[in-house]
Amino acid sequence: MNALTLLMSIFVFSFILAFAISYFIVLKEEKLQYGKLYTKEFTVKMFVYRCRLAIKNFTLISILTTASLHIIGDSFFSFEKIAIWKFAFLFFVMVAIDDVWFYSIHRLMHTNKYLYKKIHSVHHQAVPPIPMDFLFAHPIEALGAAFGLILGVLVLILLTGNANIYVLAAYSFYRTLHELEVHSGFQIIPEKYLGLIGSSKHHFNHHKYHKGNYASAFTYLDKLFGTEVNEKTTK
Repeated sequence: MNALTLLMSIFVFSFILAFAISYFIVLKEEKLQYGKLYTKEFTVKMFVYRCRLAIKNFTLISILTTASLHIIGDSFFSFEKIAIWKFAFLFFVMVAIDDVWFYSIHRLMHTNKYLYKKIHSVHHQAVPPIPMDFLFAHPIEALGAAFGLILGVLVLILLTGNANIYVLAAYSFYRTLHELEVHSGFQIIPEKYLGLIGSSKHHFNHHKYHKGNYASAFTYLDKLFGTEVNEKTTK
């Protein structure tokens, strides 16, 4: 299996999973109460509206990714099995690089009024959020957010001379599950047990207050730069 087949398989699977879970939430929303963070009711019309843009972004990213990986081939990727400690280190590097990039671009789109009005405001129509909403954004924002993954790959190449495909695949899968979780609208695990890990409530508060909580994977950047928001900070 080459890099193109593996990575696109994960992306397609993530899209199908997001669609299926979102559809289930819309159908069963009245019966799902545990960990529910929102009060506004879902409608089928709302679901269809968000799916249209999500499908467009999925198609756009798929075409660009397929074309890029087809041109590059496997020359920058390594299929070598590596030690667990090295795998964990490189995985953490991917998470850290992507999160710093996401925090920076996300905060910029809030502090710059033009970028917020023309681009980021689209994503903030997602109230209450559903898993599909990780792709419900202006196409420029969808591509901009995905660039963090590319930066992570470049850093891996600089550190080791290549990008280990297993680290990249594991991170892509983790990133998908994380995005689905933070946009689910449900707090499955109490936030007090998550510590510095970005939770669904952390991101839900971002959608609720339309500011702050710009980080995704972790919350340390929001704590460090004073951009964390919750019920206490908004009083």
